[in-house]
Formats: sequence, C-alpha cells, structure tokens
Amino acid sequence: MVIGLALFVGGCIDRDVKGDTVSYDYAWWVPVLTLLAALVAFPAGLVLRKRSGRIGWGLMILSPFLAILIFPGMLLDKVKIDSQHFETRYGFWFAPTKANVPFDDLVELRLVTYQERTRRGGRQTKQKFVCIHKSAAPKETVHLGTLVKEAAGDIIERAQAKGVTVTETEE
Repeated sequence: MVIGLALFVGGCIDRDVKGDTVSYDYAWWVPVLTLLAALVAFPAGLVLRKRSGRIGWGLMILSPFLAILIFPGMLLDKVKIDSQHFETRYGFWFAPTKANVPFDDLVELRLVTYQERTRRGGRQTKQKFVCIHKSAAPKETVHLGTLVKEAAGDIIERAQAKGVTVTETEE
C-alpha cells in the first residue's frame, strides 16, 4: 500500500538534464521508502500473525521480497537519452532488462498500445516500443514501465529529430 502510494505520488521520478543527455531514475526517497517498508513489515507481521495469520505471514514474506528484490532494482533502474541513442535498464537487479537503441540504426519506432489479461480476468492497458532496425537485427521491444513511460516523450522527440518514423498502433 505504502509503495503503491509512493509510486503514484507526483515527484517520484527525477529527470536530470546534463547538456545533450537526459536521464530518468527514481527520486531518492522512493527506494528509501521501499526499504523502510521492508524493515517495518517483518516485525509488524510477527505481531499481527497472532491476530490474523494471513496478514501476518503475508507481511513477513513481503519484507525480504521488498528488501532483496525490489529495493536494489529501484536504485539501478534508469533511462538515458541523448541525440544518438536511448538506453534503458529496469527489472530485478540480478537479471535486468536492458536496451541500447541507436537512432541512426532505426527505420521506425512504433508505440504499440495493447491489452493484457489480468489474473482475475480483467484487462489492463500497456504500451511498448517496437524498434525496427535498418540492419538485419531483429525487432527490439522495450516495454513502457514507470521510467520508460515518463521518458517516452523525449525518446520520440529525439528519434524524430534523427529522421526516424514514429507511429502509434494498437494491438
């Protein structure tokens, strides 16, 4: 709950401009709040498991998950854009998803909006960039998570400035 609130509160992403380079990463307080929530969740779970075993055990399981998997990833996640390329790094710290896309090698940059089924049968709208290269390289897909979605406008602007065709489609 606390982490969800932190991610949707304004100002959770820092945009840093240095010369030609723009970078996006989480504001310093977002990973700190995540670690704090992890440190509080375990003792709270110990206390609550006597009253409500489900909630107590849930907090005790959530605590190391936040501290070991989520917190380090938030420190390392970033998007970097300059006039030549964009690069992304997101996901778990031990197995990140990375992309380094030079604009000079792109023919087209597609912003694809698609629907994905949720576990409870609903639908969730998501977006991704499909990068179509001039070279024989296969299409590259970059999913628009929190940071990439925030940087999407800068990525599209820089790509268009390099003569890349930008299209928006739905699946």
